[in-house]
Amino acid sequence: MSRALAAGAPVPTDLTSIVSTLSAPYVSELTLAHVSALVEDVVVVSDADAVRGCLTFAEEAKIWTEPAAGCLLPAALRVLDRVGPDARLGLVVCGGNTTAADLAGWVRRFGATALPARVPVG
Repeated sequence: MSRALAAGAPVPTDLTSIVSTLSAPYVSELTLAHVSALVEDVVVVSDADAVRGCLTFAEEAKIWTEPAAGCLLPAALRVLDRVGPDARLGLVVCGGNTTAADLAGWVRRFGATALPARVPVG
């Protein structure tokens, strides 16, 4: 979506992210039109940050998440940087489409650790 918004039209996309549940294979004209009209910002989160978010959920809130939900925390930190630390954000955490082996492999691959404790989780 971020590439399509920048181009002003749907663009081809190669799916390479571990965040497979957020990786749409294409953006339609209709979806692009809706997002252009209704969405203020699209935040892109790296795979490494998604894994860091998963670790933070596990360590701080004792919640097992998949990388799609792990994207929420690094994205929330960016939003808080813009709107101020007193803002209240609601995060809808869903999914568990990952195994312990998956997460352990990603932690090794990205050298990931939990995010800094700037956002209360739980």
